Amino acid sequence: AGSQINSPFPDYNPFVNKKETILYYASKRQGNMGNLIDYDGYNTADILYSESKYGAWIKYKRLVATLNTPLVEEICGLSSDGSYLFAYVDNLEFKNQACVTVKEGKSFIRFKVLGANINTSKANARSVAITPDKKIIFFSSLREDGQGGSDIYMSRILPSGQWGPAV
Repeated sequence: AGSQINSPFPDYNPFVNKKETILYYASKRQGNMGNLIDYDGYNTADILYSESKYGAWIKYKRLVATLNTPLVEEICGLSSDGSYLFAYVDNLEFKNQACVTVKEGKSFIRFKVLGANINTSKANARSVAITPDKKIIFFSSLREDGQGGSDIYMSRILPSGQWGPAV
């Protein structure tokens, strides 16, 4: 993808939709929202994307400012159709939370937290996958009830629209 995508700074967590027409990823490059320096000496992360045109990736763009803030937003999952984007967010609105945004038209709506069954007071999801019917999510988390290290959990959507208890 070259310079249309990559930078000399950390670019990571790439996710592509099923049709391979759009690529989302996190980046700690210069010029990110706010130009704030994170604990690792790089800028705080933003979520970027690129579209494939005629078999080549075009120059990256940033997600809208309602999603990317001067603090941390890192993509951590994408539905196969590209309509659900999951992110690890640590900003003024969400503190160390796994969140989701849903695509409406050509843009994504504001982040919503995945809820207490996914993000606990001691451990939060850092990687999320969703089934094509969007009724089950799988996520990794470092929880006290786990087998050691990060474990994979599953949660089903409840009739209320909330995610159920993780198993």
